[in-house]
Amino acid sequence: MTETTTMTLLDQLEDLTAQRKAAAAADRDAATLAYAAVFAVEGVGLWMRKRWAEWLTTIVTASLIPLELYETVVRPSFGKATVLVLNALIVWYLIAQIRSARAEQPQPARQA
Repeated sequence: MTETTTMTLLDQLEDLTAQRKAAAAADRDAATLAYAAVFAVEGVGLWMRKRWAEWLTTIVTASLIPLELYETVVRPSFGKATVLVLNALIVWYLIAQIRSARAEQPQPARQA
């Protein structure tokens, strides 16, 4: 190979790497925007005291458990295990609160 051919191959490799980095950044930006949108919707729903927002909060919180479990299994540490257990307890608490609030609500009268 000549020096020109080598430089051309290196330039092509550099261009490919730059394109992949740009695509990864765009994916990361889209995921961040989606995450922020979910939190905004969740916040407004909780502020308006909507039941669906309570469930959305619970689901979003619970969605982190598989990631925390994976991290705890792959690279175990006391801190990661503690966060996993605390997150599971928080999800359990949120579900218990939603169910107890539902049980306390007066039921609409049924018409015969």
